[in-house]
Amino acid sequence: MSIKRLDDGRYEVDVRPNGRNGKRIRRKFEKKSEAVAYEKHVQFNHHNKEWLAKPVDKRQLSELKDIWWKYTGKHEEHGISYLRKIERFIEMTANPSAFQISRTIIAQYCAARRAQGIKASTINRELTTLGGMFTSLVEAELFMGEHPFRGIKRLKEQTPETGYLSKRPILNVA
Repeated sequence: MSIKRLDDGRYEVDVRPNGRNGKRIRRKFEKKSEAVAYEKHVQFNHHNKEWLAKPVDKRQLSELKDIWWKYTGKHEEHGISYLRKIERFIEMTANPSAFQISRTIIAQYCAARRAQGIKASTINRELTTLGGMFTSLVEAELFMGEHPFRGIKRLKEQTPETGYLSKRPILNVA
């Protein structure tokens, strides 16, 4: 790994990112800053293979729930409440694999909960809990797939009408 100044004033990057038995990459640049940036780019990206599809996570949602509970959930203040919400989602969606969770499944879940008479605010909290489970798994590098709850729009909540007391009821209370 080196950057050499050539006789004509240009700079040559000579890198072997996989060691001495690996592929050798050589390239010339007009400016040293470009050469340094290219060398860093090669070192950082030589393992990335964007043309290959990422492996699909075929674990069931219940398995991911167990992993989340083991590492994160049981240490949270309201962990048992969160666990119940996640288990309800698993039960109502027939325990899908992680890669099967889509916006369609989430929308069907929301529709089923609304049909049961559950408020939109409650459903939004449940979806936030499920999203939090996936976020903690992603942060702990225990889930490598795409976050299925990222970008999900919240259901519109009805704000309750607020009432105000006039002077007479206030005097009656006091």
